[in-house]
Amino acid sequence: WIGLSIGTALGWVFVHYLIFQSIYRIGALCPYCMVVWAIVPLILVLSVSRALPDNRLGRSIREWMGVLLPVWYIAVIVAAGVKFWDYWQTLF
Repeated sequence: WIGLSIGTALGWVFVHYLIFQSIYRIGALCPYCMVVWAIVPLILVLSVSRALPDNRLGRSIREWMGVLLPVWYIAVIVAAGVKFWDYWQTLF
């Protein structure tokens, strides 16, 4: 589980790079890429939760990951929403 957690954490860092490139450099949102953006953090949280020991610190970290994951999703949605606000506005 530790190896999976480390590999997924590296993937999560790479996903941040891809998010930045997609939103701010390319200026387009790919549906397949956004699925990967949604799944990799979830796999990271699940694998780290499995790798942590069942003690007080491990439980505390698990609780915080349950809070930080939705915050991360909201941050990515807000970043895309702000960047493409002109387009979203035409849909209303």
